Amino acid sequence: MTRSKQIGTAAETAVVRYLESNGWSARRVVLHGAKDQGDIHVDTAGLCTVAVEVKAGRAAETASLEQVKLWWGETEREAVNAGPTARPLLVTKRAGRGVTRVGDWWAWGLSTAPNGYSFLFRCTLADVVGCDAAHPTEPEATALRPTRITPQPRNDQ
Repeated sequence: MTRSKQIGTAAETAVVRYLESNGWSARRVVLHGAKDQGDIHVDTAGLCTVAVEVKAGRAAETASLEQVKLWWGETEREAVNAGPTARPLLVTKRAGRGVTRVGDWWAWGLSTAPNGYSFLFRCTLADVVGCDAAHPTEPEATALRPTRITPQPRNDQ
């Protein structure tokens, strides 16, 4: 196994263990080639599946916002491949926070404002777990639906 695969496997396993220790039903997913369905699937009490993409290693620790947006696009595609009710969630490792501090890693999601604009947001994985996303109500599940990121209007236009 390559070093990159070892890092990814360790990170995915740590995220699954963290989620399970906090009441989530999570499992690692086997690769599906071009139809990849994410690294981890989380069952949300029958409402939907959360397709989690995990990024670790130096690339995740130093990722620019542009890189995160590319990963978000990958995460959305994988959620679509996971099924019609799947919702995307991107988890990225933070510098100085190893596999024993997974709750401090960034969790990225998409939200839509009342004006219709969608925006990418981040919080810690512990914040996601703390909002009881393992058992979401329908509005919470809707907030994680794959949506195209729409640019915000600029004030100088």
